[in-house]
Amino acid sequence: MRAGAAQIDTTPPVGVKLGGFGNRYKPSEGIHDDLFARAIYLEDNETSLLLISADIVEIPNEAARQAKKALSTKLGMDEGAILVAATHTHSGPAPNPDITSDLESDLNDAYSQEFPSFLVEAGEKAKESSVKAFARWGTGHAEITYNRRVEGGPTDPQVIALSFEDEAGEVFASLVNYACHGVVLGGSNYKVSGDWMGYTARAMEKSFGGKHVSVYTNAATGDLNPITCRGYGCYGTFDDAQRLGLVVATAALEGLESASMFEIPTIGIASSSVSVKKVIPSLESAEKLHNDQVQTLEKARREGKDIETIRELEGVTHYTGKNLKLVRTAKFSDSEQVQLQAFRIGDLAFATMPGEPVVKLGFELKRRSPFSPTGLVSYANGYSGYIPMKEDYERGGYESTPTWWNRLAQGTGEQLLEEDLRLLGKLRQR
Repeated sequence: MRAGAAQIDTTPPVGVKLGGFGNRYKPSEGIHDDLFARAIYLEDNETSLLLISADIVEIPNEAARQAKKALSTKLGMDEGAILVAATHTHSGPAPNPDITSDLESDLNDAYSQEFPSFLVEAGEKAKESSVKAFARWGTGHAEITYNRRVEGGPTDPQVIALSFEDEAGEVFASLVNYACHGVVLGGSNYKVSGDWMGYTARAMEKSFGGKHVSVYTNAATGDLNPITCRGYGCYGTFDDAQRLGLVVATAALEGLESASMFEIPTIGIASSSVSVKKVIPSLESAEKLHNDQVQTLEKARREGKDIETIRELEGVTHYTGKNLKLVRTAKFSDSEQVQLQAFRIGDLAFATMPGEPVVKLGFELKRRSPFSPTGLVSYANGYSGYIPMKEDYERGGYESTPTWWNRLAQGTGEQLLEEDLRLLGKLRQR
């Protein structure tokens, strides 16, 4: 087996609008830590696989398509063998089309146009650096989350770690997979950061030293927040982000310490394109969402709330107003093609989903997969919003409420789960 790794600095300029929170009312004001696109390239005698993860809230469908097409052409790889995923930091640039409020920013337009080239460059350099390599994987345990939809509800403490070393014994790359939203730094943060996931990657890189590259992938995070949040509100500090990032990195390193080495692990890939149904958001629901927010803002003004609270509520009101406008005027399709993948490295396997699956989908994938362990890579190969299960629609709430950007129909989560399991089954038969 050969493997290579690379990372490309993707840090945006100060002034870019940050993505993920509707209450932000101004552009970024500084850079706390740099952002990266990190890549690992693998090949054996028959198969090549490219895994890329970027510090961004999500990779829009068109950006994913452009990057995968360019990499396929440049590297001579099938697009199905190329994964592009987001870490889901809410303190990175908001890509177009932006799902949050409409702050004007030419910087975001320019960054969005350039972003696919970052992924391409990272992938090319990872392949160029490939050497004969050995792999090992292990699992650890980290508890830094809670279920924000159901008090005392399920979380997933499993950390999956994979590492690669050369013939001289240098561990030059790793991959970490865990399930937790990238929201330690809440909507009141206006500094660019990779959030806790960035700290995890840097801790792995510091631990191994040299030119080590650590790729972080998020798992079934749709209803999981870090323990520094309360409900849906997140007000953590950079110290909090560092602390939680180190917890996950430590669990990954402990898992790798006892891991067995695979000299020639089997590499396998299966992929498919699936048509999923999408709902048309209700105008009545959009009007209620906006009118309720307007009343909340007016009440805060009457009560003399501080200016920061007022401005954040104005940001949310702008977001709900944008949603209402688009529900009134946009032409919505009733279906969408999404790309799914499954890949194996030895007896370790992963499958993907293009958005934010709830944690129970991750558990079902792991329980029913023919591989152990199996990880779920979310925010992969595009973005389709939240991916709940049928019971979540019945319960209602933020994740299952249709908006202009969050429109997957009931049953889509189960549909994607079954297709991922089918792809994993194909890999086991090979």
